[in-house]
Amino acid sequence: MPSMYNTFHYRPETPYAFDIATANQLLDDAGYRRGADGIRTMPDGTRPLRFRFFARAESKPS
Repeated sequence: MPSMYNTFHYRPETPYAFDIATANQLLDDAGYRRGADGIRTMPDGTRPLRFRFFARAESKPS
């Protein structure tokens, strides 16, 4: 998240621990398998898994 959106960062009272093995297992269990190139695909295998980040372009940073 760009620093100009600092007010939108979620800060839980108890931070979540990051565990890459658990994250990978959750993705595997949900059907998002890794291809030979290491890129995960959608559960139906048709295309690479992608994340999109949309942000407003009309507002100025505060």
